[in-house]
Amino acid sequence: MFIGDDEDTEKQRFKLENPGKNELVILGVNPSTARGESKSFPAGKTCDDQTIKIVKGFAEGNWNSHDIKFDGFLMLNVCAQSTSNPRNLDSNDKLHERNKEKIKSYLADLSKKQEISVLLAYGNAVENTKKPFLRNYLKDIIEIMKSYGVKFYHLGDFTKSNNPHHLLHLSYDSEFNLIP
Repeated sequence: MFIGDDEDTEKQRFKLENPGKNELVILGVNPSTARGESKSFPAGKTCDDQTIKIVKGFAEGNWNSHDIKFDGFLMLNVCAQSTSNPRNLDSNDKLHERNKEKIKSYLADLSKKQEISVLLAYGNAVENTKKPFLRNYLKDIIEIMKSYGVKFYHLGDFTKSNNPHHLLHLSYDSEFNLIP
């Protein structure tokens, strides 16, 4: 069962979590159509999408190129606006501030039970010259994560633009790499 945030709506999603004793945090660029159980999406109204199906596989051990074992995940995003195409994202500083507050809260809770590992998986969408706010949003989120002493990882090689790949562009045999 996936759990969402009670402030999630059709237009925004702050988290999607499959709780476990050792959760992998994944940082994507933005949520698509997947929804977890929350006030807005009661049981039976939840759904996943292709990215979340892949996230579940990576986070819960369907690939064997790492020594760390996870049994759950917490999906977070650079931008909380929901759209299936990042080109449709709009700058929304109020939503970004709320996303930052939520991420601080989630990481504070998670840090009480485990060391935090973050898989960066936002791809090249942050390089979109028509969406310069994404690069700024990313910097803000990374700084928040650093303040919790997280370990950052990526899968496979970086993109030609030196970004971690989006999970849709990887296979389960991709190498799990620590970012020093």
